Amino acid sequence: MGGAEGAMGEAGRGIGDSEPEREFFEADNGHWKEEYSPKALGVEDADPFGNKELSSVLQRCLKKLPALWFSVFTMKHMDEAATELICNELKLTPGNFWVIIHRAKLNLRACIQKAWM
Repeated sequence: MGGAEGAMGEAGRGIGDSEPEREFFEADNGHWKEEYSPKALGVEDADPFGNKELSSVLQRCLKKLPALWFSVFTMKHMDEAATELICNELKLTPGNFWVIIHRAKLNLRACIQKAWM
């Protein structure tokens, strides 16, 4: 499979359609289940050494993302590009865009927590 569909699995699947996503999120509102909600990483203070280390971990985790996920995530959250622009540039539907962003965030969260703890 190529393009967005290859990176995401089946085309047209929405958030909450897969077993792991049902496990992590409340079915009625899509919020994190309490036992899976993100925990503080301990880098909330202004420690410049911690921020440098977090930046290093984030860069390593970003490199592990599929190429399309990396592009979508960095364009949205680092380059602060508008969703419409990203969809046009990468030829994504808005639905696919949001699924990719969601899955990239889940992947990055897991990677950072694993590397940090």
